[in-house]
Amino acid sequence: MQRTFDDIVELSLESKPDNGVSTSVEAFLVKKENGSIERDRDRVYAAISDSSNGVTVKELARRWCRSSNDISGRFTELADDGFIVNQFLGIDERGKDKYEKRDGCRVWRVHI
Repeated sequence: MQRTFDDIVELSLESKPDNGVSTSVEAFLVKKENGSIERDRDRVYAAISDSSNGVTVKELARRWCRSSNDISGRFTELADDGFIVNQFLGIDERGKDKYEKRDGCRVWRVHI
């Protein structure tokens, strides 16, 4: 079952003893309201599409002087919506899916 944003806010409210919203939920709400999530998403897509050899979350975070946690959600959204992909390389010796990585992070490319 996939949770909605409202479910997450409700769980956050229930988990705080003072019934305050957690810092990450507050930050998300502010970013959503001021449009920075959509701008970041557009910027992430542009950075990936401008790259000839893909981009990792870590590389882009360094380039933008931001934390990986601050922008990783935009990668997830773009991947979930089918705009970017991480190349599947097969199955490793332990039977787990293997994807293209660089510096320990998945390399994302524009889905063509």
